Amino acid sequence: MTVLWAIIVIIAIFTALTLYRNLAVLQYRLVPPPPDKDDAHELVLVTIPARNEASNIRDCVQSVLGQAYRPLQIIAVNDNSTDATGAILAEMAAGSPELEIIQGKPLPPGWAGKNYAISQGVAGARGRWLVFMDADTRLSPDAIGRAVALMRQRDLAMLSYLPRHILGSFWEKVVQPVVMGYVLSGAPPSMTEDPKSGTAAAFGQFVVFDRTAYDRIGGHEGVKGEVLEDWRMAQKIKAEGLRLGMAEGQDLSSVRMYTSLAGLWEGWTKNAFLGADKRLDLLALLLFTVFVLGIWPVVLAIWAVVAAISGASGVLPLAIAAVYQLGIMLYYATWMNRRMRMPASNAIGFPLGSIIFEGILVNSAYRVLSGRGVSWKGRTYSDQ
Repeated sequence: MTVLWAIIVIIAIFTALTLYRNLAVLQYRLVPPPPDKDDAHELVLVTIPARNEASNIRDCVQSVLGQAYRPLQIIAVNDNSTDATGAILAEMAAGSPELEIIQGKPLPPGWAGKNYAISQGVAGARGRWLVFMDADTRLSPDAIGRAVALMRQRDLAMLSYLPRHILGSFWEKVVQPVVMGYVLSGAPPSMTEDPKSGTAAAFGQFVVFDRTAYDRIGGHEGVKGEVLEDWRMAQKIKAEGLRLGMAEGQDLSSVRMYTSLAGLWEGWTKNAFLGADKRLDLLALLLFTVFVLGIWPVVLAIWAVVAAISGASGVLPLAIAAVYQLGIMLYYATWMNRRMRMPASNAIGFPLGSIIFEGILVNSAYRVLSGRGVSWKGRTYSDQ
């Protein structure tokens, strides 16, 4: 019994320290400044890879066409879509001189689909600034102008926005706050921007490059087989001694990454273990942290209730431990949801989301380590 109580106390201390650390590093916010209308505007190339994005592509492209910043060169790459993506893009291009459509070539060996599509879009591009954005992303009218202003102000080589996440289904509301909370805690903006920190990450829904820096790290060809290309490019930027930024973009960009439990499972399976650099020690630490923050409090609470009903001894300290752990869990989940502009009420689903995320982590590691590969958009990538 003594050993059991020692474990309970150690977990209690660990969760308190984890809460303190996460709240400390996530207070920092890098906010893009208003665009300076007196600046000479340099050409911005916006490249949008799209594979079977008929439900998203019109609104995405329209949000780029609606930017206040000019001049823009907009290239949408139809990556061998089998739905109406190509027809929608052709219709939009007919009425928009700034929009150019490229029909993507068949995917060659060794390339991830998104990377190859972007490499085709950026080939022969003019101008200093390169913007890459996913088809499920929407921009406010000042998004690009503010991004360029921040790039200039901070002398950044690469910048990404932390977007606002649109949550529609029950499963999105349960899973997304949990996963994104851990992603942000593992790569907070303060450490990402700090040139002395080894942390380097990016959110690939909206990324801006200085063209010189992009070419210096080899562009998308330099990460051609990487599924988590945004993080790998951020790591390369820092390795070159260049400046990296991750800005608050919740008022400037929004994204709905997945719309179902199956989509969440496949999408995060694709990224989870790769995000841990395929390191089993980091995977083990993450699995433990997810368990003690999101699942252990419920286990303790159930244990305390069963002990009380059965008349077992030691119920009071067990109940106190359960209340303590539940309190930390709800405080952390509520704070993180607010930090990411998600409804605080999503915190109630934190235990269920944690269980699902544990499954995603294990599945992601299994698929990568077994050589089965991860799947996305009808393609399987096994050489990770």
